[in-house]
Amino acid sequence: MKNVTMSHSEFVKFKEYLRKTDITWRDLSTSVMVPAWGECICDNDYMIGDFSCAQYAHILLQKEFPGLSLRWRQTELELLGAKTPFFFDGEYTGPVYHIDIVGAYSQFYRYLYFHSEWPYKRQKHSLFGIASHFADKTDPQYKIARNSIVGIARSQQNKWVKGPNVWYTKKVNKFLSPTLWAQLQGILTQIAYQMIEFGAIWVNTDGYCFRDRFGYDTALEYFGHNEIIVRGNIGEGVINGIASMNVPGVKVTGENNPTKPMVKLDPLPEVNHLAELAKNKRRNREETE
Repeated sequence: MKNVTMSHSEFVKFKEYLRKTDITWRDLSTSVMVPAWGECICDNDYMIGDFSCAQYAHILLQKEFPGLSLRWRQTELELLGAKTPFFFDGEYTGPVYHIDIVGAYSQFYRYLYFHSEWPYKRQKHSLFGIASHFADKTDPQYKIARNSIVGIARSQQNKWVKGPNVWYTKKVNKFLSPTLWAQLQGILTQIAYQMIEFGAIWVNTDGYCFRDRFGYDTALEYFGHNEIIVRGNIGEGVINGIASMNVPGVKVTGENNPTKPMVKLDPLPEVNHLAELAKNKRRNREETE
């Protein structure tokens, strides 16, 4: 399959064109695979060299784990249902104290493994090398690629489109990892509950907003205690949706998209994921000293 690149604006128009045709194509979000043409049309904004960010991540996994083909029981596949945490207390105007975890997924999966018996038994295939590969790469494309590692670990389906019709086919994914996905969401969910207890009014995956300095400072102390690298920003403005805020100096989203108050949280995990992550960190340090 040959890669063909387009500018972002050209790519958007090309996808609109495809939807009006009878051509069958696979939607990869930032690229489009057209089997009849033997081509993969790629958005140039999401390319690293000659490869899309997702392709780059997949090639990296193949090099790091040659011949790896993970196998899972049906009960383990259910772990893929773990949800990313979202919480929005309702529209707010005033001072905003914002914290986000720096490179959250790669910061956590650096000390996790591609295969384990749930929750953290007999861990195999460390992701430390993969995370280290991205450690000194700051371009936004590499951020997408490092997060694509997690997307690959969860991917079970291919999305196909023909005209107005959309359907999904099962994917054979040798790097599917239900435990990795559930561990990452468990970590984020455990943190989310703690942030809400500290007074967070907005939680979106790995970002948190507080209305006062006390909650902000308490959260910073919590992250420091757990050796989690974060950055904080303080500003004043409006938060009016789970993905909509206008807070100069903190975050200004591209669109004004108000939403109602929202609580989308898995139950508080029974497993202390942060304690298990700390054990893995200590073990890694002992092995590398």
